[in-house]
Amino acid sequence: LFETFGAQELQHRKKRAVFIFAPNGVWVPDWKANSSNNNFELPPSFAGLKGFKNDITTFSNLGHQKAKANGDGPGDHARSSGTFLTARQIRKTAGKDISAGVSFDQLLAKQLAHETSFNSLEYSMEAGGSAGECDSGYSCAYVNNISWANARLPLARESRAREAFERLFGDPQAHLDVRRRAQLKMRQASVLDLIQSESHDLKRRLSKSDNSKMQEYQDSVRDLEKRLLKNEKSEVVQGLDIPDFSSDRRMDYPRKVRLFYDVMTLALQTDQTRICSLMLGRGGSNIRHSTLGVKEGHHSLSHHKNEAEKIAQIKLIDRFHLDQLAYFLGRLKAVKEGDSSLLDNSMVLFGSCINDGNRHNHNDLPLMLAGHGGGALRGGQNLQYKAETPLANLFLGMSQVMDVPLQQMGDSTGRIHLT
Repeated sequence: LFETFGAQELQHRKKRAVFIFAPNGVWVPDWKANSSNNNFELPPSFAGLKGFKNDITTFSNLGHQKAKANGDGPGDHARSSGTFLTARQIRKTAGKDISAGVSFDQLLAKQLAHETSFNSLEYSMEAGGSAGECDSGYSCAYVNNISWANARLPLARESRAREAFERLFGDPQAHLDVRRRAQLKMRQASVLDLIQSESHDLKRRLSKSDNSKMQEYQDSVRDLEKRLLKNEKSEVVQGLDIPDFSSDRRMDYPRKVRLFYDVMTLALQTDQTRICSLMLGRGGSNIRHSTLGVKEGHHSLSHHKNEAEKIAQIKLIDRFHLDQLAYFLGRLKAVKEGDSSLLDNSMVLFGSCINDGNRHNHNDLPLMLAGHGGGALRGGQNLQYKAETPLANLFLGMSQVMDVPLQQMGDSTGRIHLT
């Protein structure tokens, strides 16, 4: 590592951490990498991530012991979301006496709070409150949240992409209008250049009196050009690629998830925050991905009972989620930060807290870590550990990369060293 990046350079890079929760598990044979560190091949569901092979680290045998029933009976989906970033057994209750734990993203956010406008940003593809029962005696607070400020306080998620943008940057339409005006000015400038060139050619063939009139015309053109350039400098928002939130376009799931990825990219790029999370669905989400031609809800399909038709649809959903992740990674990679990129300086943890939705098991979780953590992560490898290694051990390793070296997190038993 330090042959490529000097220790001082790594220390001064702004590092970001993003957490993306996918519900209901995956079709494991097409998701898990079976290759070793020295022979890393992307599994079938990762086809859309081919261009990011060297930016990805996958893991074998990481799990969440605390997401298991451990005497609490059914409710694996609530435990999967409630435990994902807390690594603690959640209290089985549908009342006000909820209890989880401080989530890993918030432990990082607390340490970085003084450096950005927002300690962290929390987003979700689905709305939902914290009151009532949502899964086999478990509160909706567990189902709808992965970020917890403390054991009893889940952080509210924003589930509307336009409002997420407005919170950070104001009305997106105003920004779009500015951009469109800038584009118009560029076209006008091109027309002015053409007018100037043609008038110079014409001037050589005119009489003295006509030349005087032509000079007045050219002076007026130059004055217009100066006024356009002055307005352009004062109005254009430099360096931001503003998403199109036009209300006349259908807000289906694919568009919405990409808008959230756009907002997250801008938030990290402008250093509004360094910690983000996104729930692609609540714990046990039954979103129907109709744009993929999927006939049933995701949760229903996850109970596939090895039926070929249901498995085929789960594969489509798995592939879709990773294709959208590829879009996000592409956005991060396109943002240059000196000799590196935003992706180089980030860690994006993507995964589910259920392995196979049909079995509801919480071992050997489908997880990947994208990005290079400011140069600390090599990428292009599958890291294999002993069965039942706590996911919290990975959190401790990530905390070290983020220069927030936690000594204990949830049920951790040691630190996975990523550097």
